[in-house]
Amino acid sequence: MCTLMLTMQDGFQITKGVVAEGLEGIQSNVELIMGNNSEVYILSLSKEVIASEKYEDVANKLVIDFNDLVLLKVGIFSFEPTGNEPALVLNVKNVYNIAVGDYPVDYNYEECSC
Repeated sequence: MCTLMLTMQDGFQITKGVVAEGLEGIQSNVELIMGNNSEVYILSLSKEVIASEKYEDVANKLVIDFNDLVLLKVGIFSFEPTGNEPALVLNVKNVYNIAVGDYPVDYNYEECSC
């Protein structure tokens, strides 16, 4: 398993780009997660920030404030990669307010090897 450590005091910058693995790589990774009935963590805007429409106009190189993010623990309910509107349906298991130090119980900074 690979561990990644990020320093996020300045937020995250959204940059237009290309997914390196392409749709086939994404599909195989999602199918592997679903086949193992695994849960994954995803960074998301908080409900309050989404409702405020603060980031309504997402521009290239937009910086998202760390305090506007939450960490979602999710299971993948379904994945439909084909058609004009591919869909990934998630089942949210827990929401962590990482801006105030709320992390999953299995999170251990000291074991992080980067």
